[in-house]
Formats: sequence, C-alpha cells, structure tokens
Amino acid sequence: MLLYRIVHQEPNLDGVPAALIPLLRSCLAKDPEQRPTPGTVSVLLERLGGRCGTWPQVLPEGLEREIAVREEEAQARISATVQPSSVAAVSREPEHGPASADAKTAVLPPVGPVRRRVSGRTGRAVAGTLAVALMAAAGTFLVRHFSGDDASDGTPSPSSTATSLPEAWAGTWVGTGPGNPTSDGFTEPRTNRFTVTLTLHPAQRGELAGKQVSRVTEVNTKRELGCTDTLRLQEIRKASMVLKAVSSQSAEQGAEVACPNGSTYVVTMTGRDTLGLHKEGDQSAGAPSTLTRR
Repeated sequence: MLLYRIVHQEPNLDGVPAALIPLLRSCLAKDPEQRPTPGTVSVLLERLGGRCGTWPQVLPEGLEREIAVREEEAQARISATVQPSSVAAVSREPEHGPASADAKTAVLPPVGPVRRRVSGRTGRAVAGTLAVALMAAAGTFLVRHFSGDDASDGTPSPSSTATSLPEAWAGTWVGTGPGNPTSDGFTEPRTNRFTVTLTLHPAQRGELAGKQVSRVTEVNTKRELGCTDTLRLQEIRKASMVLKAVSSQSAEQGAEVACPNGSTYVVTMTGRDTLGLHKEGDQSAGAPSTLTRR
C-alpha cells in the first residue's frame, strides 16, 4: 500500500513551512526530468532567504560549535591510548642496581604509553558517524530557519520531553469510512464500508498501548478483509501519536487474509472526543479520517 502511494500519489507535505512547499514538490516530481538541478535548488533557496554558497560560507554559529564537538569526540576515539598489559616472567631493571646474573627473568627498558593503532574499518566507522551527525544538524538548522522556530533559549519542544501516552487518549474510539468502491479490484480490493475501532490505554514510549480492529468487506465476494493489530507507542509528537503494529491477524477467525506486521498509524487529537487518522500512516484506502470516543 505504501509503495503504491509513493508511485501514484502526491507526497504529503503537511507541517512543512509554506515557503518550501513549491520547491519540495518540484524536487519530489515523479518524472526525474522535471526535478530541478542542484544549481537551480541553490538559486531558489537564495530567493527564499536562505544563505547559499560553498560549505564553509553557510555554517551557522551553532552548527560550527556542534561540528567542533563531534570532531573532538572522533579525534579522542582515534587517538585513545592504552597501557601495555603485563607480561609474565618479564621485569624491568630494579631500582637498586642491575639484576643478578642468575636471575631467570629478562630485563626490559622502560616502556612509555603505546598508541593504539586504529584499523581502517574503525576509522571509517568513526568518520561515518561524524558525517551523519553533521547532516542531521544541518537539516535541523534548515527547517528551523525557514519555519521561524527559535531554539536559542534551549527550551525543548513538547515532543522531545513527552514519554508516555496522556490519560486523555485512553479509551475506545470508533469511526466509519466510505471504503473504496471505485477500485479496479486488482491493485486494491473494491469495498463499500470501512469501520475502525481503536482502543488505547496509558503506556510509555516503546510499550504496548492498545489495539486497532478494522472491519472491511469486499463488495463482490463479501469476504472480510479486516485485521486486528496490536499497537506499540512508537513516537510522541506535539499533538500526535505514532503507533506501530507489532503483531497483526485477521479480524475474523478463520479468514484467509494477509495482515502484515509493522504497519504504522499516525493519530492526532483534534478535539476532546475526536481523533484524526493521518494519510501519512498505513491506513488502507477508504478508512475513516475521524474517530469519536465511545
């Protein structure tokens, strides 16, 4: 289902700063020939108020500090030193003169710290980690720059501090969608009613938070195609929760329906007693867009 949307449907850019939407749409064009070149992207970003140029010219102060910290960490890993392990039957020269001739141990000169040799694989791994960190920091700066967010006061956003499903989300939520009656019956089944029952309970991020039961009937065969998903709280955003199906089985016992694990659902609290189901998730075509507390 997700691959079908990628190939045939337009990208969902909800939440993206309005100034960036036309540029992103052109970059995500289905036809590669219609996508802008890197030079064109640079010009468009400059028109939008972004600073474009060579890499050293566009680094903001905060990103420069982050790079310096990451470089120091990487250098510390590469330059880490270790003391040599003790060797049996070997001693250094005694403090009060040389060892006797009949001593059975060899005398070695003092040995200083030994610099650990880092293999090429380890060096590449450290360099790769540093590169990923730099890319993440640069991406965060770009989004904040165009969306107008100011994180200079160091105050974390609610999405970064919340770790559990709020009590207000707990309960049973139901909704009915139109199904997909105009489908060709090959790429997607033809259905005329799609009911979803979502049950949630308080949980920490990473824990099981409830289940979703979908009921959907194929028009021609009257076959039940719904699934029951056991959901884990995957991510917490400002007003949304990302739920992931850790197990899935047919909603009707004995029905031969393929219910894949790993489906992701994005749910938003749109009112005291209403939840919205985002198209960003893996809901099938014709699913309800709104759930109401029961």
